Amino acid sequence: MNQNLLTSMQQILSQKGLGKEILVDAIEAALLQAARRRFGLEASVDVGLDEETGEISIAAPKRVVEIMRTYATEIPIEEAVKMHPEARVGELVQVPVRTEDFGRIEAQLARQILVQKIKDAERANIFGLYKDRVEEIVSGVVQQEDYRDIIMEIEGAEAVLPLKEQLRNERYRRGDRMRALIIDVVDPDDEERIGRRPKAPVILSRAEPVFLVRLFEQEVPEIADELVQIEAVAREAGERSKIAVATTEDGIDPVGTCVGVRGSRVQMVMQELNGERIDVIEWSSDPKRFVANALSPVKDITDVIFEEDEDGEQVAIVVVPDEALSLAIGRRGQNARLASRLTGCQIDIVGEREAGEALRSQVEAEVFKSDDLFKSDEETADEDTVERDPAEAPVEELLGVTPKLAVTLRENGYETIGAIALADPTALAELPNLGMKTSEKLVQSAQHAAPAAGVEGDAEADDSDVAADDEVEAAGVVDDEVEAAGVVDDEVEAAGVVDDDAEEAADEGAEEAADEDTEGAADEDDAAVVDDAADADEGTDVALDEE
Repeated sequence: MNQNLLTSMQQILSQKGLGKEILVDAIEAALLQAARRRFGLEASVDVGLDEETGEISIAAPKRVVEIMRTYATEIPIEEAVKMHPEARVGELVQVPVRTEDFGRIEAQLARQILVQKIKDAERANIFGLYKDRVEEIVSGVVQQEDYRDIIMEIEGAEAVLPLKEQLRNERYRRGDRMRALIIDVVDPDDEERIGRRPKAPVILSRAEPVFLVRLFEQEVPEIADELVQIEAVAREAGERSKIAVATTEDGIDPVGTCVGVRGSRVQMVMQELNGERIDVIEWSSDPKRFVANALSPVKDITDVIFEEDEDGEQVAIVVVPDEALSLAIGRRGQNARLASRLTGCQIDIVGEREAGEALRSQVEAEVFKSDDLFKSDEETADEDTVERDPAEAPVEELLGVTPKLAVTLRENGYETIGAIALADPTALAELPNLGMKTSEKLVQSAQHAAPAAGVEGDAEADDSDVAADDEVEAAGVVDDEVEAAGVVDDEVEAAGVVDDDAEEAADEGAEEAADEDTEGAADEDDAAVVDDAADADEGTDVALDEE
């Protein structure tokens, strides 16, 4: 081998941090494999390289014969005696071999082995240099793009920045200088990774949350000096990140320290990350306060409530003003998602209106539950089997009632369908925006929807009595012991109930329905239950039902 060639190879390897002995061993191994390929795998080939002169010596065994038929494995007795005077026919002698005697295949094999040996030595050297530098930031220069993976040169070694570790909005060009985080170093002796090794022994990342932490450590001296601690990080690389900081020293504002004067420090980090938005918040040992801070930039947090889900995981329900709801959730839920990662618990954000409705429903449920505690098992069982009384349904559910009309009815005391069924159409007609025909239709519709609220014609007119109670202010409303109220006959389905203001309707049947026994049953302020269709000749008496 030429001495100049050997020197050039040594210079190249020294740049890669490899010594001269690595080159010598690689050359000898390559020539040995080539010689065995030429003279047989079992041949005892001797290979040597003079490091001073660069001379290569190869000796291969050949059999001594009288007539040589194969040059690669045989030598005539005449030539053998010149090198080994004691040589005899049939013996094996070591014969010097010239590299020129190698064919094309042997030369190609030697080159491949030489390159592979040098690469293996380089990988082992890089592994030794970088195995203890994982999660450190290094600076490098982009060399090329290989199927969207970026090959970089870092401090005398080759590294790869895989596609999944790149920032989404970044584009790289040859010669660009940038910083990245070492996340892995490939061990050349790791048999599990043989055959699926990455494109370079050092694997880099710009998308890991640790990369953001290391950048702040470089830009903020207080973090490097441990005066300010980074407690938690949540990141969506290339778009937005949240970092929680705290301090144990009095007089130090951790957020202001990391942000810097007019945002100078955080701006340097954002510039390195190609404009990625960074929220620096104050960490707190109080979970409620920490969750509230994590939802920055929202400032007005109404309340934070912690609950457990079905799996026993902690869930934070955050109540915010309705106008700040979209800001708290963020674009595509990003702000809430990052806050959840930062705090380590699931966060559900609701507006004040929704929270109020949920609280009202919860209170009603608790009230109903408390009422059930005072009921017997039989009463509870009966309530479970009986559906809701239609008369108790809100007036909005009545057919023909518009929202505007419902407001008018509720303002005048008609809040349920049962109240409409018991109302006098004349009294309803006096309400705003209501005529007599509309009032009659509403009463008929209510009596049809809730027949139990009206006066049913279950008994004949001859045997029916008008029910009244001296202790009841509204006539026609009976206590729990009265089954039916009003004067009914076979021809009348329901009788109207006259309230305190309907004195005119009471006067129409007062002469026929009242006698001496009813003078004390109701005073001028009480309403009377009358039946327009009752026979005046029968002289209906007003009496209390014994039941």
